[in-house]
Amino acid sequence: MDNNPKITRGWWHAAKPIFRRSLFETADQNTYLPIVRCLVAQAGITLEQKNLEFRALQWATRYNGRSGRTARQFVDFPSA
Repeated sequence: MDNNPKITRGWWHAAKPIFRRSLFETADQNTYLPIVRCLVAQAGITLEQKNLEFRALQWATRYNGRSGRTARQFVDFPSA
């Protein structure tokens, strides 16, 4: 993870317990949305929280459900 410029070491250590647990496992909405918010903040993306959550949930519905991996893909997609 340290090779990814969007993720700082400090963030990874703070979020590791949640992110590791739900990286590939299905996460409930109360786990998925905080992961998304944390990744979005690290990427420097600014969106109104309601809009962000709506888009993140839409993304999860279309692309393999809620997980840490889906959250990462949601945040990375606009920059691809």
